[in-house]
Amino acid sequence: MTVRPASPADATALAHLQADAWRAGFDGLMPAAALAQLDQLDPAPRVARWEQLLGDAETPAQVLVSEDAQGVPSGFCVFGPTRDRDAGSDIYEIVQIGVAAQQARQGHGRALLDAVKAKARAAGVSELNVWVVKSNPVANQFFAALAFKPDGTQRLDLRVTNMPLTEGRQRCPVVEASV
Repeated sequence: MTVRPASPADATALAHLQADAWRAGFDGLMPAAALAQLDQLDPAPRVARWEQLLGDAETPAQVLVSEDAQGVPSGFCVFGPTRDRDAGSDIYEIVQIGVAAQQARQGHGRALLDAVKAKARAAGVSELNVWVVKSNPVANQFFAALAFKPDGTQRLDLRVTNMPLTEGRQRCPVVEASV
């Protein structure tokens, strides 16, 4: 497995990977019919959004891709300076992270976050934050295993699913791993 910066050439693969990760990540949190609609939606708008993000040299957001042994994109992470108004300028936010369902629990998520932490340290960032759906035990366990801790801040999010989902913010200091 390798982790590398995404390029505009990855847009189509990332659009499909994103839909697959959403289906897996929101399974049980959203009605099955709503998740099934992801397969019926035209992927062109998602591809265009990825092309725009990956082609915009002015955006502060960064995207990393994990690849399997055959070089196929299997995970992604979008991150950058936090958008939270109550946070300092030395905090990065994990905006989105996803792994293909068939690649789950094979280390892609951990490898992506390890790479984000390395980039954050190099940029002088002190902390990462992420908003996690509170009713998603898999995501909460994943982030807890990587030293993220809830800070008590919550919000109601409708952006991704058009359904109200309560998210909790979690934080993790960016420190050099001890050997």
